[in-house]
Amino acid sequence: GKVQLYTNEEGNSTQVDEQPEETNSPKIQEMLKKAESTEDSHQSEKESVSGSEKQDDAI
Repeated sequence: GKVQLYTNEEGNSTQVDEQPEETNSPKIQEMLKKAESTEDSHQSEKESVSGSEKQDDAI
């Protein structure tokens, strides 16, 4: 996975290899779901727009 540098409160930076287990934390899961849901809604908006445009072209 990606190696990211995390700095804790004491200012010590720790290299963390991002493993799938890390994404099991509720906070990260929530953020991922939010990001996905916003992307999904944007995607469906684009699809509905392009769909109506195609219909207009056909008419």
